[in-house]
Amino acid sequence: MHEPKDFYQPTEAELQARKKRNNAIALLLLVFIAFVVFAVLSRGVVMTPGDR
Repeated sequence: MHEPKDFYQPTEAELQARKKRNNAIALLLLVFIAFVVFAVLSRGVVMTPGDR
């Protein structure tokens, strides 16, 4: 099987842009998860062991 020999080396600007983009995605995911948890808890949907 052939092994790749040439790899693209990103520039410093591209690496910084990638880092900013990754941080923005991570922040948005955390905000979304926090919103979902808040919405579920505020509605009282979470089951307790005594509920059936």
